[in-house]
Amino acid sequence: NDDFGFVNVGAGAIAEREVNAQSATPFRPLGRLPEGGVLISGDADKNDLYVLYTEDTKDNSCPGGGSPARLSALHAPRSSGDAHSHTLATLACDSDDGPFFTGFSHKNGASNFVVAWPERRGPKSGEPPIAALAYVVLSGDKLSDVKRVAIDADALVDAGCDDDTCYAAALLRVTGTDGMVPGPAKILRYPE
Repeated sequence: NDDFGFVNVGAGAIAEREVNAQSATPFRPLGRLPEGGVLISGDADKNDLYVLYTEDTKDNSCPGGGSPARLSALHAPRSSGDAHSHTLATLACDSDDGPFFTGFSHKNGASNFVVAWPERRGPKSGEPPIAALAYVVLSGDKLSDVKRVAIDADALVDAGCDDDTCYAAALLRVTGTDGMVPGPAKILRYPE
């Protein structure tokens, strides 16, 4: 029997509550969304709740001006305890943010929160727009390095997770075409 949970952001404050067939819990405050932060999603398993968001780094380090976005996750144990924010990655300057795929792997009995996203090439490269699937794994408060699965693709979509692995489907480009010819699909498995 699953509980339904949702995350609310009001005036920058992040709170969550769970609802089942018998009752609803009161809202539990988790923390604050940084000023200018953008809520991406929330995801939970039986042990942990994660809220995914992006924020501008405001460091003006991109060529031609502008700043890259920072991808972060707020982690809160479902039982109780304090929530902690984790910076997962700084995204590329010339890339659109997302979409972001989230799920859980329970490999070796651990609760592993997996976040993945397509890494895009610049818009004028002439090659397929997606160069890789990037991902990180957050296990409790332990964060992996950003890892990449190289793939030349025109599109990339989430295909869910099972107990050990997460999947994405990539639409490959037929060699020698401009992407207007439908290409084959390839299933990517991660984390490794």
